[in-house]
Amino acid sequence: MSAIGKDEVLRCLEPIWHDLPVTAARVRNRIAQILDWAAARDLRTVDNPAKHPKLLPKIKRQVRHLAAVPYTELPALMSELRQQRDIVSAAVQFIALTCSRLTEALGSRWNEISGDIWTVPAERMKSGKAHRVPLSRQALEVLQALPRDGDLIFHRPRHPDHRLHHTEPLRLMRRLGRTETVHGMRSAFRDFASERTRFPYETCERVLAHRFGSEAARAYDRTDRLEERRKLMQTWATFLNTPPTEAARGEVVPLRA
Repeated sequence: MSAIGKDEVLRCLEPIWHDLPVTAARVRNRIAQILDWAAARDLRTVDNPAKHPKLLPKIKRQVRHLAAVPYTELPALMSELRQQRDIVSAAVQFIALTCSRLTEALGSRWNEISGDIWTVPAERMKSGKAHRVPLSRQALEVLQALPRDGDLIFHRPRHPDHRLHHTEPLRLMRRLGRTETVHGMRSAFRDFASERTRFPYETCERVLAHRFGSEAARAYDRTDRLEERRKLMQTWATFLNTPPTEAARGEVVPLRA
């Protein structure tokens, strides 16, 4: 064990460092653990070459974007979802209409709904801050069609205390022949807002609860633009419920004056 040094570690890691970065990082971690174990038993010096920060160059992580249904195809998908008439299809419709994340929607409770406002508590938000979501007429119709037999809005049939598993919406998408993710509907909304409406950038980003601008700018801009977002969410919901052929041609969505 004492003979293992920097050169030996490099011979093991360099061939896979760039081509298999995840595997290489795991191998490096295992080597480091073994050498630490040997040092603790006086089988080698405390020095651990596998832990040296400059041993190998940093690998820039590639951002993998989740596949999104093209927004022009969403009205057809929403039509199929409405025909399913079950709790999972209702959840996917609600996610699309509210542009929410899976964890935000699947954990939703009836006491978070007040009139046409859904307030997602801070503990379920990626930002760590509570988020008010204005509900369109179509989103309210999805909720009104559901039984109120427990605290959770979307729960397993006959089990009001058990929320839907996060894989169930994706499995439904696959059954409907879609290869994209449910989360990708947020991206579809953003494309729609940019290409089919004239709502300000800030309003579109607030719908998705994104952070934007400098810290100083955010400190002075404390409004969540609820009324502006309400108009945008209704525009989006109207589009999602248009006949699929008209939606694809782009003939039915009025632009904001």
